[in-house]
Amino acid sequence: MVTILSSASMMAKYLLRHQRCNVSTYSVTDLFKWKDSSALIGKILTVNGWITSVRNQKEFTFLHLTDGLSPRLLQVVIPKTLDLPVGECFSFTAVVIKGQVVESPKKGQTFELMADSLQVLSKGTNDVAFPFTSKDNHPPDYVRKYLHLRSKTARFSNTLRLRSLLTSSIHDYFHKNNFVQIHTPVLTSNDCEGGGEIFSIKPDSQKLCQMMAKEGKSEEEAYFDKKVFLTVSGQLHLEAVCSGIEKVYNFNPAFRAENSRGRRHLSEFWMVEAEMAFVFEISELLSVMENLVRYCAEYILSHENGEIAVLEKTTKSVKEHLRAILDRPFERITYSDAVKILLENTSRFQTKPVDGDDFGKEHELFITSHLGNKPTFVTDWPRHLKPFYVRFDEEKQTASAIDLLVPDVGELCGGSLREFNYDNLRSRLEAIRILNQLEWYLELRKFGGTPTGGFGLGFERLMSYLFKINHIKDAIPFPRSPHNCQL
Repeated sequence: MVTILSSASMMAKYLLRHQRCNVSTYSVTDLFKWKDSSALIGKILTVNGWITSVRNQKEFTFLHLTDGLSPRLLQVVIPKTLDLPVGECFSFTAVVIKGQVVESPKKGQTFELMADSLQVLSKGTNDVAFPFTSKDNHPPDYVRKYLHLRSKTARFSNTLRLRSLLTSSIHDYFHKNNFVQIHTPVLTSNDCEGGGEIFSIKPDSQKLCQMMAKEGKSEEEAYFDKKVFLTVSGQLHLEAVCSGIEKVYNFNPAFRAENSRGRRHLSEFWMVEAEMAFVFEISELLSVMENLVRYCAEYILSHENGEIAVLEKTTKSVKEHLRAILDRPFERITYSDAVKILLENTSRFQTKPVDGDDFGKEHELFITSHLGNKPTFVTDWPRHLKPFYVRFDEEKQTASAIDLLVPDVGELCGGSLREFNYDNLRSRLEAIRILNQLEWYLELRKFGGTPTGGFGLGFERLMSYLFKINHIKDAIPFPRSPHNCQL
């Protein structure tokens, strides 16, 4: 008899019945976490999960079960002599199965579940109607059309687990190095980068705007009495907190209104930003940035649980790539030396490099390739290429700024020493006519201010670099970009 649970109350009754029967319920991953798997043999238990494949033989039906929490699959064996609803089982059917753990004769797995009860929670669908099949390796651009379903694919659920693991590595690094996490605001009245690539915020209700607007205020200023934007960076807010806490960081979403559809750009992305007080030399900043990236690679290698092996089914040499990050020191080069390299190879580029201009992506990738396919710090930038807050090195006559370039991605991090001199910063704010907006920022230099430095790292770009992900939209669960905001 086929039982399909279609309501929360029926589900609750089902779970309660199993609790009363004193049958332990496990996820697939729970079973594989047992240190001594032989202790499982003979146990009668219940397992929840989704079916990834169904294989019928003469005497048995074999199911593979996943919970999405790890790459591991549990083989379930169903004797044909039992009247169980195997005919309702397709790829991604949600089931609850009760049975006994037995030793497995199959090479590579120590146990399997011999089922005596199969509960179908939802029918799922057959392979023809569903956009994904367990047998096909669908290309990422096809899977991307179904954002609401792509976590069901082995490849993308694996990517999400790696994303979660990488998130843990970043928090672990900062906590071990005595940084304090700060939740900087998503709504801000500052344009940190000064590029104007920002999203404005106002209530959708025109009636509310008209009701709240004060005299002389536009609809965009009605709610907050000023124009407010989605943040492009939490840097300025971190600097404010850093005036009283020596080392701080955030891990927040950021937004940028660029008309770019390249494989390395998103309109909404995640940023890791750090600020440190009492930073006198740029080398201190470089060390933190390099150590962070290295720590992430090391953390992944020591904590992953089969995810790299899954990734290497479609992407070659990921583990070797991560080990190379640990084994080889990052390169360091000045802007002027990098420009010389580019000008000596100008015929290789679609856009010709110009001394004094910023680098395009093709230039960034060439620099890392030229220097041995290693992460490369570019320092000592022309002053006019960097924002108002960057400290100016009087001796070198350059901005004390850094870009970290990595192979196949380009810019991964940008950072700088912050301008500490009150008069210098004031004159810059006046020159670009934002002193009224950032009077508070200037005051940080008056009341116990210290030399500070910091950087921002694009999290999805780090994902792309470490795991060799070709398109940044496959490094984030729900990508947003121009003309694209599904769900």
